[in-house]
Amino acid sequence: MLFKGRKLCMAFALNPKDYEETKYRGMDLSEVKRFEKTPMLLKLTSPRKVKYAKYLFEQVALANGLEKGEVTATEFSLPYRETEQLVAEGLVRKFVSGDVEGAEEVQVDISELIRSSITVNEAHVAISDSEAEKLVEKATPHDDAPEVAAAAAPAVYGNKRGIVNIDTLSAHFDAGDEVTLAQLIQKGLVQKNVGRLKVLARGTLDKPLTVCADDFSIDAVKMIVLTGGKAVRTD
Repeated sequence: MLFKGRKLCMAFALNPKDYEETKYRGMDLSEVKRFEKTPMLLKLTSPRKVKYAKYLFEQVALANGLEKGEVTATEFSLPYRETEQLVAEGLVRKFVSGDVEGAEEVQVDISELIRSSITVNEAHVAISDSEAEKLVEKATPHDDAPEVAAAAAPAVYGNKRGIVNIDTLSAHFDAGDEVTLAQLIQKGLVQKNVGRLKVLARGTLDKPLTVCADDFSIDAVKMIVLTGGKAVRTD
C-alpha cells in the first residue's frame, strides 16, 4: 500500500494483463523496477475500488496457497505521544516549506521510476505534482553548452503562443533528440508566427527527449522525466 500524490494505492503481485478486460483492471507498472514484483496498481478512490482491492488481495492469497482464517475482533489503540517524541524515535519526519533552518529537503529518486514508455494516466499518479515541478530545469546560457544557451534565448518568430502535445513529439522525434521551438516550426508542427511554446500531456511517450519550452503542463513534465528525458523551461 502506498500513496501516489494524494491518492491511496495498492500494488498487487498479479499480472495486469489478466485483468485488462475486467472491472478489476489496474495500471500496468511491470516496466518500472520498483514494481517488478507487484506490477498491478489499483487506486483506492472509492468504496467500490476498496471492494475490488479486497477481491484482488484474495486472488494473491489463493495464488500463493494461503487460506482465509478466522477473523478475531480486537480492540487496538496506541498511547498518545507528542510529535517531538515521534520525531526523536524516527517514526515520523517533519517537513517545512521555505528557507527554514533545519528543514529536511527530500527529492524523489526518479531513476527507480523511469520506464521505456508512459501514458498520461500512468504519469499522473507516478509522482506528485510538487515533485515533478522540482524536476523542471531552467535553461541558462553557458559557454560550454551552446545548445542550452540557444534554448534559453530563442529567436522571436512571432507573438503567438503555440501548443504541442507530448504524443506529437513522440511521433516526430527520435530518442535522445532535443526539441526546440525552431525545430517544431521547421517540421510544421506549430505555425511560423509562434514565439512562445507550451507542451501538454496527451497519449503516450515512448522515448527520452530533452524538451525546451516556455511552459509545460505538470503531467507533461512527468511524462518527459519518467521516460528519461528533461523538461527545460526557457522562459
